[in-house]
Amino acid sequence: ESSPMFGEVLRIHRTVGEIVPVEVQRPTEDLLTPPTTETNPHRCLAEADPLIEARALRIPCFLNCEGPDFDHRWGEFRRKVLQNAMEGHPAVEELTVEATLMNKGIVESDEILIHGRSRFISRLRHEYTHDGHLEGFCLFGITAAAFLKGRYMLGMEPKELESHGRRFFPHQLGLAEMETAYTMVTDSDSKGGIEFSFLENSGWGVALEDIVSNLERQKSQLGAPFQLYQPKWASLQMRATGLSTRQAGKFHPSWEQLRICGLGDHLTATFDAVLMAENSLRLGLGSLGGEQTLKIHLEFLGRYCPKHAGQGHQCRQRCELLGSCHEDEDTDPVARFLDGVIHPQTLEELPFDLDERRERLREIILGDTRLRSADLLVCSHPTLLCMVLAEASEKPLFVHASSTLLYGLQCLRCAAVSSNLRYFDHSQGSAHSYLQRIRSLLVTKPQMSFLAEGRFLAEQIQYQVGVQVSWVPPLAMYINEGSWYGQGQQGVTQVVVLRSRFFVSLMGELLRSLLREIVALNYQKYPLEVVFLGKDKQFEEQWLSLQQLAGFDAAILWPNDLHQRTFHEVYRMGMPLLMPDADGLYRAQKMSNWGYSSYGARLVTLEEDRKHPFPPWWNSFNATPEIVSYWERFADWQQMPHVQRFSSLPGLVVQTLQLDLRKTSFDMLTFHRQLCKDALDLVSHEILSVMRPTN
Repeated sequence: ESSPMFGEVLRIHRTVGEIVPVEVQRPTEDLLTPPTTETNPHRCLAEADPLIEARALRIPCFLNCEGPDFDHRWGEFRRKVLQNAMEGHPAVEELTVEATLMNKGIVESDEILIHGRSRFISRLRHEYTHDGHLEGFCLFGITAAAFLKGRYMLGMEPKELESHGRRFFPHQLGLAEMETAYTMVTDSDSKGGIEFSFLENSGWGVALEDIVSNLERQKSQLGAPFQLYQPKWASLQMRATGLSTRQAGKFHPSWEQLRICGLGDHLTATFDAVLMAENSLRLGLGSLGGEQTLKIHLEFLGRYCPKHAGQGHQCRQRCELLGSCHEDEDTDPVARFLDGVIHPQTLEELPFDLDERRERLREIILGDTRLRSADLLVCSHPTLLCMVLAEASEKPLFVHASSTLLYGLQCLRCAAVSSNLRYFDHSQGSAHSYLQRIRSLLVTKPQMSFLAEGRFLAEQIQYQVGVQVSWVPPLAMYINEGSWYGQGQQGVTQVVVLRSRFFVSLMGELLRSLLREIVALNYQKYPLEVVFLGKDKQFEEQWLSLQQLAGFDAAILWPNDLHQRTFHEVYRMGMPLLMPDADGLYRAQKMSNWGYSSYGARLVTLEEDRKHPFPPWWNSFNATPEIVSYWERFADWQQMPHVQRFSSLPGLVVQTLQLDLRKTSFDMLTFHRQLCKDALDLVSHEILSVMRPTN
């Protein structure tokens, strides 16, 4: 059944005590008003925030379990826990005893936990705006108490004890407590967990990363000592581009007109690569004083308006950038080719034969005038298309690879429920044959210039096929450089949260609600307005043109991947940009995995890799913070300066309002102009090495 108030009933679970758990799909238009200072007048502060200025900000009191709706003992316990955290979480017997008493009768009762966590999520989503709705249930207090008990048990020696004639093993008990702490902030039906984990925005001083790292350590090595999570990876030296290893080519005086044809299934990736090629050619010819004599004609073939429900923005971008607003791609030969590789509506990889696809693409090239007459082919996404194109054509080819090598290949044994990693083991011969062909092309194909779109992809390719490739980041050349015009001049700073798959997840939805409430609670002193691109759970998209985006004072990005064009678009605008720190990104990717890290395979013939401690792919459901933080250092935002990083939502509010918008924009643009010069020099060097004079 369904009701206009609660929505459609999807599933009824087994009864727990007197509770009947029910899954309900709420109406998508429900975007509920967050509580205000009048709704819950009691003041609770972000006392555990690492940013000192943020500790003065108000947070919802149900996070700290304080105020008239909670037992005063929770507040007293929280202050002791916070003090313990400031001292580095030493094992304190008295505090452990108190933690045991606080959780007594709660963690043993499924009925209490289901009832309490259900009310917690309803309060967090603003379905109820008063803390009394929780009936005193203290989710983060229970979590902190279990963590402290686990911490104490994991530090006990010896590892086997006897009491009243019975043996017990402290580390097994410690593991159980860490599992309890983790379970408190997870959805039992979720694969990634941590939907309710917003501890960093509370005043408890307990970090999810400490829970996860110790939990996984005990699972792999029971008896290992307790350790606070400390990122041990040194920051990498920023490198926005990788050096070309090719011998420089030369321009030929006979080049008066060139035809460039871009192929792909991602508009901005293909368009940017084509513009990079065009501008690098003009740059090179300009150095000879002949730029004005060169005419360059651009063509685009491929699938740039996907039929997938979540990709409507690409159709709007095609209209905005290319002026192609009503064209039917069903007659496009490259679009039809891609339909046999990746389903146009579901975007799922389809079964196909690589040799058949290569021959089909060769026929398309020979039969299509635009491809046959092109002097330079440009390809970006998917990389699989680019590599098949390199085999099917002898024309000069510039590849700006914008996907993992394996995206587009169907993984035959990747249906594991508990994993989102598509790992092609050695039994999947076609995938490894494909990687071997890529290695051969990278080493021996003189007509192909191959650049990765970022440092992570370059490292991943070298790990997979043993070939070092250069990289150049997207330059977003379809955007006017420095087009940002938001200056925060109206007394209120207005920021836009950019579109992200993360907000389709339950955790993303809840984080959005929490951010809106924290902004509302502090608006009088910290006047900030936050606009999300997308409505409730983003079932309906909110579209803004690039010009409209440029009018916000700043942007906030929870990235979809380690390389993402949205990041480069905002950077080229000179728009101040804020992003979560490494811990925040670890939590986000756990719920919405990054594409680049979700495909794995390595040629068996390669020697053991000694450069990296982990493979450049992982299952985000159970990857530890150590793995994710190691590879996060190779992401786009780590190679380009002046990106603001925040560790909590209160910190985000403070940092946004303290940010010198104009100076930050100026610094970003200064860096980006030099980046463009260096990148186009490298691209020019690469393209000239594969071009030949036309007759």
